[in-house]
Amino acid sequence: MGRYDAGAPSRDPDCERCGAGLTDDHWVRLRAFHQGTLVDRYRDSEKRICSDCLAALGMLEFEATR
Repeated sequence: MGRYDAGAPSRDPDCERCGAGLTDDHWVRLRAFHQGTLVDRYRDSEKRICSDCLAALGMLEFEATR
């Protein structure tokens, strides 16, 4: 089911980059924390994306935590 297809809502959240449904075993939490002298100019953020999108972004080395 595509991002804009009509139908029953999925119980799994969608990837914030490609819109694919995320399963329990196939997603990554991508976090950006700002520190230093310009910390007041930027906002920390967090996104849940699929591991395929993580690889597409060029972040090929990541650590699985459980």
